Amino acid sequence: MKTIYFLLGCFITFNVNAQQWSAAQLAKANTAKEVKELTFEEKQTIMYLNLARMYPKDYKRIELNAENQQWKYYADNSYFVSLSATLETMEPVNPIYFNREMYALAKCFSKEKFESNKMGHDRKKCPGGYTGECISYGYNKGLDIINQLLIDEGVESLGHRELCLARGFESIGVKINEHKTYEFFAILDFN
Repeated sequence: MKTIYFLLGCFITFNVNAQQWSAAQLAKANTAKEVKELTFEEKQTIMYLNLARMYPKDYKRIELNAENQQWKYYADNSYFVSLSATLETMEPVNPIYFNREMYALAKCFSKEKFESNKMGHDRKKCPGGYTGECISYGYNKGLDIINQLLIDEGVESLGHRELCLARGFESIGVKINEHKTYEFFAILDFN
């Protein structure tokens, strides 16, 4: 009987400590769920970006939990620590919505970057027209892309983080593609 009570106690403790998004939060953040042009992971990229923007404290608690094996490496990392502080103190900002014009810009540049295999924001053939741009290298999952851009390790200015969490942006285009050196990359064009 003691074993049953112990297991029940562990189960209750686990469920109380398990952090999850509410259905309402996910629904509000998933602004691109009906967009046919986007892949599942491109939609997830927008959803996780919106979760960080709309619910920063919850994002820290749920997605950046240092007890999560994926984040153990970052637990003492200064960029991770500063992101945690930013999310803990920032005011929520508006969600971002899919925009076909921004998507066309991201898609064009994605093709150009794939062919050239270069890093950076310099466009040769593709037009500009976006207000801000983030590029993630090495990931093809929405959550990983957003976490990389938010942590912004090695970027002294924290420009990707600031752009992702900035007020005033209303629309986005996202394109994930293969990369010859980094396996994957994602372009996020904001307006």
